[in-house]
Amino acid sequence: MAFDSVVMMPIDEGAKMILSGPISYGGFKKTGEGELRLEGDNSFIDEVTLAGGKVSIGGDSLGGTVPIPVRIEGGLVDVERADAAP
Repeated sequence: MAFDSVVMMPIDEGAKMILSGPISYGGFKKTGEGELRLEGDNSFIDEVTLAGGKVSIGGDSLGGTVPIPVRIEGGLVDVERADAAP
């Protein structure tokens, strides 16, 4: 999936959006109290902002690149490392 610009992702409380394919190019701004889960090998070149709720990053998502700053205005980032020791 390729974004041409920053995509607004309002996710309501109790809702969960899972993006399992790789995301490239643009960026996103996640708002709302719901959860966004990234599961692909992602490479963003535009703004990435968490402005509420939860963003879960797991599995292959950690193999991608985010060469720009990630802005956290509110909410929670949950990082799952597949290679982490128990």
